Amino acid sequence: MLKRFNEALALCKSAGTNADWAELGKACLVHMEVELAIQVYRMSGNVGMVRSLQRIQGTEEMNLLAGHLAMFLEDYDRAQDLYLSSSSPVAALEFQEHDEACQAGMARMYVRRGAALANQNRRRFLKKECGAVLESMKQYSEAAQLYEEGQYYDKAVSAYIRCKNWTKVEELLPNISSPEIHLQYAKAKEAEGKYKDAARAYESAKDWDSVIRVLLDHLNKPEEAVRIAREMQSIGGAKMVARFFLQSNDYGSAIRILVSSDCHDEAFQLAQQHGKMEVYADIIGSEATQENYQCIALYFEGEKKHLEAGKFFQKCGQYSRALKNFLLCPNTEDNLAIEMAIETVGQAKDSSLTNQLIKGRILCHALTADFLHYGTDSGSVVCVLVEDWETVSSYSHSVGVRKVFPDVIGTRVVFIDNQNSGFLLSPANATESCFELPNFSPTITGVLWDNWHAGRGVFVAYDDDQVYTYALHETTIYGPQVVLVGSTALPFSQKPLLFDNGELTCQMSCGKNSKVELSTHSFLKHTATDSSTELSRQLAQAVMLKRFNEALALCKSAGTNADWAELGKACLVHMEVELAIQVYRMSGNVGMVRSLQRIQGTEEMNLLAGHLAMFLEDYDRAQDLYLSSSSPVAALEMRRDLLHWDSALMLAKRLAEDQIPFISKEYAVHLEFVGDYVNALAHYEKGMTHNSKFQEHDAACQAGMARMYVRRGAALANQHPSRDLKKECGAILESMKQYSEAAQLYEEGQYYDKAVSAYICCKNWTKVEELLPNISSPEIHLQYAKAKEAEGKFFLQSNDYGSAIRILVSSDCHDEAFQLAQQHGKMEVYADIIGSEATQENYQCIALYFEGEKKHLQAGKFFQKCGQYSRALKNFLLCPNTEDNLAIEMAIEMVGQAKDSSLTNQLVDYLMGESDGMPKDAKYLSQLYTALQQYREADRTAIIIAREEQSQNPGSFDPAF
Repeated sequence: MLKRFNEALALCKSAGTNADWAELGKACLVHMEVELAIQVYRMSGNVGMVRSLQRIQGTEEMNLLAGHLAMFLEDYDRAQDLYLSSSSPVAALEFQEHDEACQAGMARMYVRRGAALANQNRRRFLKKECGAVLESMKQYSEAAQLYEEGQYYDKAVSAYIRCKNWTKVEELLPNISSPEIHLQYAKAKEAEGKYKDAARAYESAKDWDSVIRVLLDHLNKPEEAVRIAREMQSIGGAKMVARFFLQSNDYGSAIRILVSSDCHDEAFQLAQQHGKMEVYADIIGSEATQENYQCIALYFEGEKKHLEAGKFFQKCGQYSRALKNFLLCPNTEDNLAIEMAIETVGQAKDSSLTNQLIKGRILCHALTADFLHYGTDSGSVVCVLVEDWETVSSYSHSVGVRKVFPDVIGTRVVFIDNQNSGFLLSPANATESCFELPNFSPTITGVLWDNWHAGRGVFVAYDDDQVYTYALHETTIYGPQVVLVGSTALPFSQKPLLFDNGELTCQMSCGKNSKVELSTHSFLKHTATDSSTELSRQLAQAVMLKRFNEALALCKSAGTNADWAELGKACLVHMEVELAIQVYRMSGNVGMVRSLQRIQGTEEMNLLAGHLAMFLEDYDRAQDLYLSSSSPVAALEMRRDLLHWDSALMLAKRLAEDQIPFISKEYAVHLEFVGDYVNALAHYEKGMTHNSKFQEHDAACQAGMARMYVRRGAALANQHPSRDLKKECGAILESMKQYSEAAQLYEEGQYYDKAVSAYICCKNWTKVEELLPNISSPEIHLQYAKAKEAEGKFFLQSNDYGSAIRILVSSDCHDEAFQLAQQHGKMEVYADIIGSEATQENYQCIALYFEGEKKHLQAGKFFQKCGQYSRALKNFLLCPNTEDNLAIEMAIEMVGQAKDSSLTNQLVDYLMGESDGMPKDAKYLSQLYTALQQYREADRTAIIIAREEQSQNPGSFDPAF
């Protein structure tokens, strides 16, 4: 009672009972002695009270603390009053929650009592009413029991489903006919992940679309889903099945299920979208309508698939259009197209169509060992196998064909049409279309193919004056193409007869034969005397004629770096990977060799061509090739590696949507670097994945967004006229350690003290030195000095003494810089840094240091700079032999400056050898007199030197001068 708690504690420690300890603890709580109470309850072993008191130990407000202690003492009314008068009255709600819990318990007891009475009553309607009351109170278990007792099984099952009593549900479900209850049960089972039970329940509810959805999405039973969709004629189910097949790129199955469910429009759109019209056409078969056939035919015609278009135009009765498409078919389909055209004309029984099919007069022909080629006035170029007399191929040209020139074996044909244009056709090669010959002269009268065994694809076209050499490049990254190699003048009145490996055999007017060497094959006559320009021209010819071995030999003989590079590029264009490796290895391009070796085993042509186009830096062509290959994602990887972010994002939308956030983030970093902060923010936002697997990525995006928002705010503040706004935003940026941006805002707001302080923090010394003259605050100058001092210490810690000395000199700390240079033997560095800005005192200190270190040449230099000529001369004359020449020259220069007779005599004695007995070269004496402007003595000395040199080298005058 006297509040002598220490004495009370001592009494309890001596012989206190449990009751004594409890009484003392209660007294401590009443008197709000929390720390002593913790000690008492700890000693008495009341761990719960100790922990409770420790939780409130830091509470400073007295009413709140008193409320806690009153609650511990179970004086709840007093505790509530104290809580309500404190800053946290909500604490009093804990007592209300207690009362509410009691009331809830009473309510539950009353409900259970009412349910028991209703259960005992015989009236079914009372059970239904009480069950409804319980259900509205979400007492589903009790409600279900009442419904079941009253034989309201639909309601009972519904309530049992809500309380997830599946045993009772499955027991009562056979008694239920309502689809709604089965549907409710199915949804509950699906939500629990019991998909088989859910599927059975949906089936009982006749909800076939949901059955199909569960089978596809959760049970992976597409066959069962297809069966149900077909049997039940479910359009929605068929569409779901189609979407399922689309996810696995099984377009055929998707189209088939849509067609079987009479979803022809959806099936047609799907086939059109994914280029699977052939599949759609096969599936609909003969069951399609005329409208279906016409739609298919129009699609194929738009895609220039003329054979398929003709078939379906024929089926829908449009015979004229069918015949037109059959006649436009390419060479590979020609035989079948002609047969179908004949069938179409037979069905149509139209004389105009018959005439259209059979018209055409043969204007020219040519015969090889196996084939007959002819051209007609209707534009047909036909190849006939002589042995069987069957048409092998037929090509329809837009105008009449007047001349044909097949190669030796008949697999390629050059033809000239009625418009005097030349074309190359490859009937046997489906990958090569008809190529128009570039720069084809309208005066051309004939064509000869190269008979040389390795010259396939090379031919010449000639007129009366010129011979033009052409070459077919079958395999390039740009596809097959024909190039004009060059031209050669044809001697007068000579007609070409034979072309073999660059040599043209001609017939003269007298009937004799002559040989003409084509200028396009001059590389075959290469000699060692050819100039580099001539060699480059020959190399270009060999490459255009695909004579890569000869081109390699030319480069080996005398090729320049440019020649090697040109040959390597040509090998890449023509997809000659192994030869390209050899070329780049010989030219020393290791990087290209390694890159080519990595793709050397690639078999797919489009993918390989894409790689090579990328190496040639033709990125658009590379992208097209990659997209048409089996690995289109390579185009995305290329654009990403090249930092072509716009293209990469467009490709990612088509090929890999999951990569869009990562590409957006990388693009945002690039935009931030180049200063495009608005677009950087947009791409940082797009980069968010909101996926826990990529927390680090999302964190980087959030950081970028934060930086962009900060920059945006800083830009707005910079544009605003208010100085106070600039100051406030600068302070925010400074608190975020964005010192550079903060400094710019401070400077714009003319808060120069704060601007310089921020510039010091980001070590922008240029801006600091620019603004420092405007600063009068000693604190800012002190901050600048400390920063410079700290920077000097940093350089010292990294042993960068030069930078440390430089920072001290720039801060006018010459004494510290000198001591640092002296301590670490870096006086030469110090001397170089101070240059011509040092004082006489600085020069003297440096000179004394070098003199002490016996570096006499350096000592002499700095004694000379501070005007101590006598001491400078002394050091110059003490220099070792390795520095003797330079030392003597500097001594002469110094004596010339001093114009002191005693120093002059001292140097003359040294040069004459009187001081050390070793006379020096007489030229130095002449230089001394010149420096002293004693030109007569200098001339006399020069004459003496000349005579001595002449006597030692009779007849030689050069050394004397």
